[in-house]
Amino acid sequence: FPVTIKFYKERNNVHVDIPQSHIAAVYYVTDSDGDTIIYDNVYGEDVTSLKRHKTVTPKAGRMVFFDGSRYHCSSQPTKSARCIINFDLIV
Repeated sequence: FPVTIKFYKERNNVHVDIPQSHIAAVYYVTDSDGDTIIYDNVYGEDVTSLKRHKTVTPKAGRMVFFDGSRYHCSSQPTKSARCIINFDLIV
C-alpha cells in the first residue's frame, strides 16, 4: 500500500526468491509507482555494491521475466497500491 514520504525507502529488501537456477516472473495486476529493481549482481555475490540492471514500472497486464539468480527488490509506492503476482519457474 502507498506510504507517505515520511516513511518512504528507495528500495525494500534486496533478495533472490530461490537459491537455485530458475526464471523469475512478475505479473503486474495494477498500475503503480512502486518499481521493481533488478540488479546485475547474482546470488552468492557481494550485495554491498549493487549495480542496477533494469527498473520496471508496474503497469496493469505487464509481465517481466528475468534470471532468478539476479538480486532484485521492489520499491514502495506513494500514489496507489502495488499489486503483483510472483512466479518462480524452476528450469
